[in-house]
Amino acid sequence: NDSNSWSWHDIGKVFSLSEMEVYGCPVWGTKGYSVGFDCQWDLFRDTAHRVNGNRCGWWLRSVIGGSSSTVCYVSHDGPAYYTSATGVWVRPRPGFLVG
Repeated sequence: NDSNSWSWHDIGKVFSLSEMEVYGCPVWGTKGYSVGFDCQWDLFRDTAHRVNGNRCGWWLRSVIGGSSSTVCYVSHDGPAYYTSATGVWVRPRPGFLVG
């Protein structure tokens, strides 16, 4: 259930953010393999920017270490959490590749 390798993939022009891009480190994801080449976006260095305008939780593309069905998300008030991939109360917050 833990990631034990990684490879390059084109995630497209619209994508979910990773734990690294939001928090700057793996919180619940598999250490090492959930990181890849990602780095924290300057926008999220300030915790307030993790809070969505309507204060709902939002999905990350990272899955938690040790599970194949549990995924990471940003809580409505900013901290890192995880839940079942079938949770319907968590919303997407897409990233956009511009250019």
